[in-house]
Amino acid sequence: MTFSIQNFEHEKILLLLTGSRDLKITHMHVVKEMTRRRYHLVLITATLPYSVLSKVYDREGIDMRMIRVIDLVTLYSGGSISVPGTACRFLPNPGNLTSIGIAVTDILNEVSGSKVCLVFDEVSTMLLYAPSITISKFFHFLSSKLRIRDDNGIFLAVERGIDPTLLAQLSTFVDRVVPSSE
Repeated sequence: MTFSIQNFEHEKILLLLTGSRDLKITHMHVVKEMTRRRYHLVLITATLPYSVLSKVYDREGIDMRMIRVIDLVTLYSGGSISVPGTACRFLPNPGNLTSIGIAVTDILNEVSGSKVCLVFDEVSTMLLYAPSITISKFFHFLSSKLRIRDDNGIFLAVERGIDPTLLAQLSTFVDRVVPSSE
């Protein structure tokens, strides 16, 4: 995956499609590139718990001070908050999009005034917890919030894991869809 933010001034919200085998690589590449460019990341993770992400980021030399995480995995899976006071919010129900929206709003307000990029890993996983139309409405909310604030956003999705109707709807909320071949 050759991800570039060269057009991020004009294409502020992207939907990155990736193969299922490349999701972790794409995720890591996006986080490395965005932190290297000094963006403050608001990362919503529906695939890996914070404890795993923080270890991987540490191993990869990624500065965690630039990242705020909304973890939708740990509490839902029966885990516990093992690192209190971190820059992570642990939410118990990935299907409660209202609580995710509130957490996003709170964190965006905390990092206001900085270069900010919201990264959502991974759209397709959300289909396990809510119907397609609800997911579509939620991503419309996220993209609208980012546009109002003039912040950036990157939504990751497994290319073959997302139904065509949802993909078509999400495509209208972003500035560009980046297929896995780019």
